[in-house]
Amino acid sequence: MQPIWKQEDAQKAEEHDTMNYFHQLQIADFLEAVSQNRKPSVDGHEGRKTVEIFTAIYRSQRDHKPIKFPLQPERSDDFDGRLSYTTYSHR
Repeated sequence: MQPIWKQEDAQKAEEHDTMNYFHQLQIADFLEAVSQNRKPSVDGHEGRKTVEIFTAIYRSQRDHKPIKFPLQPERSDDFDGRLSYTTYSHR
């Protein structure tokens, strides 16, 4: 028998297009945070951590070796989906 969380996940996936559903929840939380003058549940710094984790997974798979954090760019123009502070602050 499946653990209860797997059953709940399977049911949620049957009820919703999960990619859009959870993205819409994030957008709604962000808009509420702006209107209520509070921090969103997931801010940009936390989101960047997720990008870095997935980038490390892809690199590890590609290179067949462990990856150390924090990630370092592979080229001078390579931010692996991460924005440098200077790039971000000048937009």
